[in-house]
Amino acid sequence: MIALGLILALATATYAATWAWDGNNNLQVTLMDSSGHASPAGDTPARAIYHVQGLPGTVVQGTSTGAAQANSPTLPAVSAKTNYVSGFTITGGGATAASAITCTLSDGTTTFNFMLEIPGAATTAITPLVVTFPQPIPAAAVNTAWTLTVPSFGSGNTAASANIWGYLK
Repeated sequence: MIALGLILALATATYAATWAWDGNNNLQVTLMDSSGHASPAGDTPARAIYHVQGLPGTVVQGTSTGAAQANSPTLPAVSAKTNYVSGFTITGGGATAASAITCTLSDGTTTFNFMLEIPGAATTAITPLVVTFPQPIPAAAVNTAWTLTVPSFGSGNTAASANIWGYLK
């Protein structure tokens, strides 16, 4: 089972999420608040199962979390394998001052830029950036990593998370 961490900021609270692949192409998501309680039913189910179309290779993922710091999860390079990126998420809370940051997804040859608005209140959630590509994007060459680079949300930020997933073939 592969698991990845996520901090999901909903309108009323910030939740830690655990994602786990169960081996049958099901992605199980469990949301817990800072006290370890399941999220309220009004926000989202505490445990949800999503079916993911079968991938033609080995599932890989990267995650990075931290407050007021850059986060750069990676799908690492693997000898004689091509990395395919399927999607990513960026979640968290605001910062002391509002700003707009540029996040990048790159394999060193191909780079995609994504703008993300950071609210000027540390207790206000950002609008999560969730990107799922309709077709996974292969790295430019074998043995090449994909990196999602997310700059710091800014001073006063207390929670930020970035996750990337895909497969190796």
